[in-house]
Amino acid sequence: VGETPAGAPAPVADALAGGRGEIRAYHESTCDLARPATPAATVTAVRAGRAGFEMLALSDSSIVADYGEGRDPVVLTDPHRAASTDPDAARQASTTVVPADGLYGIALLSDGATRITEVYRLIGWPDLVTVIRDDGPGGLIRRVRAAEDSDPDGVRWPRFKARDDATAIYWPHPGTCAAEPGRP
Repeated sequence: VGETPAGAPAPVADALAGGRGEIRAYHESTCDLARPATPAATVTAVRAGRAGFEMLALSDSSIVADYGEGRDPVVLTDPHRAASTDPDAARQASTTVVPADGLYGIALLSDGATRITEVYRLIGWPDLVTVIRDDGPGGLIRRVRAAEDSDPDGVRWPRFKARDDATAIYWPHPGTCAAEPGRP
């Protein structure tokens, strides 16, 4: 699933599609995969490669490449609804490659964690990166929750849920991984 015939890594979207296809095959005989209520998911993935870091965002999630103060972060989002049973949905994911040179860190974020930027518009992407870099994922989530708590009925910021899942991971100094001998 994860390699091309020549042994090079498959494009990250193709690898994800292959994995989703394998998981679907495990459930086809026991689950009604055509039901609209079939479980679905969002995916963020980052992989070190020769050209830099491959990033993939599928469904309502984001990945942010942090290049430090004075340089705008690279933000990758995907507008699609949660991906369900179709493995080819992975091939519709948003992808990009960012250079490792100067990379401070990479943040993987659920849509609940990015609400402070995308829904509430309280901070921009550069500030979001600064918060997560300086205060960690927990610091970002606390800011999101404080905003939600200040508007529990969705008057200031109309929304379907008072609170959404809020997940954040920050990978500091990912370039050191790519620099290891024998790694792609």
